Amino acid sequence: MFLLHVIPISRGIGKETLTYFTSLSVSPGALVSVPLRKHIVPALVVDVEDALTAKTKIRSAGHTMRKVDTIISPSAFTPAFVVAARETADFHATTTGAILARFTTLSFSETSSTSSDNPYFPQQSKPHGITVDSGLLQAERDERFATYRRMIRESFAQNRSIFLLVPETDFIPRLTESLGKGVEDRVVVLHGGLSPNKRAEAWKQATSSSHALLIIGTGAFLSLPRADIGTIIVEGERSHAYKETVRPHMDIRVFVKAYATHLGARIVYGGLPLRVETLAGVESGSAYAVGTVRTRVTTTANVVIVPMGKKKTEDIPKKKGPYDAVLSHELRSALADALDTGKRSVVFSARKGLHGMTVCNDCGHIVACSRCGAPLVLHKTDGEANAHVCHTCGARISAKDRCTHCNSWKLSTIGIGTQYVEEAIAHTFPSATIIRVDGDTATTPTKSAKHIAEFEHTPGAILVTTGIGLLALSPDIPLVAVASMDTLLSFPDFRAEERAVGILATLRMLAGKILLIQTRNPENAALAFAKDGNLADRYREDLADRKELGYPPFSVLVRITVEGTRGTVDTHVARIQALLSPWKPHAYAGAGNKKSAHRTHILLKVPAKSWPDSELLSQLRSLSPSFDIDINPESVL
Repeated sequence: MFLLHVIPISRGIGKETLTYFTSLSVSPGALVSVPLRKHIVPALVVDVEDALTAKTKIRSAGHTMRKVDTIISPSAFTPAFVVAARETADFHATTTGAILARFTTLSFSETSSTSSDNPYFPQQSKPHGITVDSGLLQAERDERFATYRRMIRESFAQNRSIFLLVPETDFIPRLTESLGKGVEDRVVVLHGGLSPNKRAEAWKQATSSSHALLIIGTGAFLSLPRADIGTIIVEGERSHAYKETVRPHMDIRVFVKAYATHLGARIVYGGLPLRVETLAGVESGSAYAVGTVRTRVTTTANVVIVPMGKKKTEDIPKKKGPYDAVLSHELRSALADALDTGKRSVVFSARKGLHGMTVCNDCGHIVACSRCGAPLVLHKTDGEANAHVCHTCGARISAKDRCTHCNSWKLSTIGIGTQYVEEAIAHTFPSATIIRVDGDTATTPTKSAKHIAEFEHTPGAILVTTGIGLLALSPDIPLVAVASMDTLLSFPDFRAEERAVGILATLRMLAGKILLIQTRNPENAALAFAKDGNLADRYREDLADRKELGYPPFSVLVRITVEGTRGTVDTHVARIQALLSPWKPHAYAGAGNKKSAHRTHILLKVPAKSWPDSELLSQLRSLSPSFDIDINPESVL
C-alpha cells in the first residue's frame, strides 16, 4: 500500500497538494484519476510513500483518505513544463493544478506521453545547450514572416522544432500558408477550432514524428511533450487574448518565459507594436533586438482626421441626417467614391452591437448586468425588439423602455457599435454589399475566414469589423476608416493609449490610399501617431508616465476584487487592508457595480524585481476563494 501526494488538476482547489492511498505501483510524474468532492479529476503524482512507514501521517490526517484506482498515464508533462507551471502559479498567486488545468485541451488518454525513462522531477532543469534569451522582433508582417522563415530553416538544420504561438485562431491560415511553403509535411497546426478527430490526429503526428517540426498553435497546446523545441515564437505579443479573463487570470506569456527557460529554448516576441513592458527589456538588458526594431509604421495612405461635432463648412449640407453621428460628410464621400470605382472599404468599430452603453438622462443610472454588474450593450436581434447583452458574462435580456432605477422614459444610448455602423451604411448606400465581422457573426474560425474571403473577392464590398477581422486582412485596402476613435481613447486606464496605438498601427499597415479617422478629440496624442506613425515618441512618453505612476514594467499590479452587499464588502475590505498593510493597499469602487450588490477593488503595486514576494504570496493564498485575485490585470478598473 502506498500514499500518493498529488497535484489535483482543477481550479478552485485551495491546497497545492492532496494525499490519497493506492495499491497500484505508481511513480512520481504519473497521471492518475482521483475522487475530489463529488467528481473524478486528473491529478499529477509528485511523491510516493510506503504506507507502512507513514502510519503517523495517516493517523494525523484528520480525515479518511480516499483511494486511487486508475492510472491514466505513466507520464503526461515534461519536467520543464511542470516546473514552469509551478513558477507561473507563484506569479499568479494560485495553485499549480489551476495552471495545469488551463492546458488540458484533450482527454489525457489522447495526449499523454508514454515515456517514463527519466526521473520526472529533476532538482534542476537540463537545458539543451542553447542560450536562453529573449528576442524582440518589432516589424511589419512581411518582415516578421521572412524572419520566421529564416529561423525555421536554421532550426530544421539543427534538428530543432519551433513552436509558433498565436493568440487567436483567425490568423493561423495565413501563417500556415506563408511559413509552410516547401515544408508542408513538417507543419502541425493545433487549436481549439479543430474537430476532436483532427485535433487528436495532429497531436499524434506532433508527438510521434522523429523530424523537427513547425508547430503552430494556441497556448493550450504548449503541453505538447516534445523535448526538441528550441525556439518559441510569441506572435502578436501585445494581444489581450494572451491574458485570460477567467480565474486564475493566467498570462500565457509569463508561462512561456518560464517554460523556455527550463526547456533551454529561446523566445522571440513578434508584433508591431510590441507592449511597452516588452520593449523596455532591451533597455534593461533582459532582451535583444532581432534585426532592427522598427520605430515607425509606414503607410502609403493619406491620413485624414475628421473632428466630429464641429461646425460644418459651407459646402457641407446643414441639415442633419439620421446617421450623422457615425457617418461624417467626409466618410460618406469616401465610401461613395469607393463604391463608384468598385474599390473595397473597411470601417472599424471597437465594439460589436448597436451601442456600448445605455444611460438614464434623469438619474444617471447605467443599464447594467444583474448577474455580473458590467454595462449592458444594446444589440439588434432577429426579432422586432432589441436586446441588452452583457459582453462580460453573456447574459441576455430584452431592452427596457424605462429606467429600472427611477422609472424614467429618458434613456439614451452612448457609443457606436458594428451593428449601428452597418445600419448607417445600409441606410445611406442601399445597394452596397456590406459584410460584418465581429463576435456575433464570426463565431468560429471557419465563419470568420468565409466572411473575409467574401470581402476580398467582392469588388466594392464594405467590411464592418472589430479587431477580430483585422488580423486576417491583406494590406493595400483602398479605404480604411474608423467609425469612432473615442471608444478607445476615452477608456480611463493606463493601457488605453497603448491599445489605441496598436489598433492604429494595424490600420496604417492595411490602408492603401485613405485612412480616415473620426473623433471628437483630435488633439489626443494617439492621433499624432495616426498621422506620423512614430512609435518611438509614443513609447518614450508612455514609459515615462508609467515610471512616474508606478505601473508595469516598474511594478507588478495585484488587484483583489471583493463583491457582495455593501456592509459585507466594507468588512472584508477593511480586513484585507489591515492584513496587507505593509504593501500599502489602495481600495476603490469597481466598475459596473450591481444594483443589489457592491464591488470594490484593492490594488497593490509591488516592485517588479520583488515579485513573487513570498510573504505577500502566502497572505494572498490565505484569502477566501470568493475574492478574485488578478496579477497584472489588463485593466485596473
